[in-house]
Amino acid sequence: MSPLQNRQTIVWEQQAVASYDEVDFRKEIDLNMMTNYSTEKYEKRKKRCKWRVMFDFATALSV
Repeated sequence: MSPLQNRQTIVWEQQAVASYDEVDFRKEIDLNMMTNYSTEKYEKRKKRCKWRVMFDFATALSV
């Protein structure tokens, strides 16, 4: 793997982690403000987001 490819992978990983944290943080704020999100909905969305991030990793590594 060339240094350039390696650098690109690191960038993708940082973006994937950032996007997960951002969604997580937003949902936390929503829950604190007592919006119409149920805890179950929140958990489902968190799981979906986690899978998306894992998929992003797989995609980034396979390029």
